[in-house]
Amino acid sequence: MSSLTSAKLLWSADPRLVAWYQDVIAWFNTDFPGCELLVIQSYRTPSQQQQAAAGGKSAYDGKTTFSMHQAFPALALDLAVYDSHGNYVTDGTDPRYAWLGQHVDPDTMRWGGNFSNPDWDHVELTVTPAPDATAVAVGFVRYQTTCRVSEYLT
Repeated sequence: MSSLTSAKLLWSADPRLVAWYQDVIAWFNTDFPGCELLVIQSYRTPSQQQQAAAGGKSAYDGKTTFSMHQAFPALALDLAVYDSHGNYVTDGTDPRYAWLGQHVDPDTMRWGGNFSNPDWDHVELTVTPAPDATAVAVGFVRYQTTCRVSEYLT
C-alpha cells in the first residue's frame, strides 16, 4: 500500500471524510514520525461487501444489512497503520489505533474501536438514515457511472 493508492481510494469517499483524513494525517505524521496512516478501504461494491461478510470482516451481509462503506460516496473509511519500517500493524490494540479513535469528532463520527465487536481501523460518519437497499442500489449505479466517465477521460 502506498500514499498514492491511499489517495486514489479517497475519490469515492464523502468529502467530509476526505477533509477529516487530510487533517488527521498531518497530526498523525507529527505524533508518529516515520509511520503512515493510509486509507485501505472507502466505497465497497455489493460484491465486495458480500465478500467482506463471508470472510468475517464485516457484520453486514450487503444484501439485507448494509455497511456505511456501501453508500456512494462512502460514509466510512478503513485505515491502516504502518510502522516506521513499513510493516502493516495488524494489532488493533496498538496505541496508534487508539490515537485514531481520539481524533474522531464524537458529534459527527464514530470510531470502530468503540463498537461491541471492535473494528479498530474503521471510522464512519454518524448520518441517518443508514444506507438501505435503495440507497445502496442507487449508489452502485452512480459509482459505475463515475468509473465509466473517469475511464473515458483518461
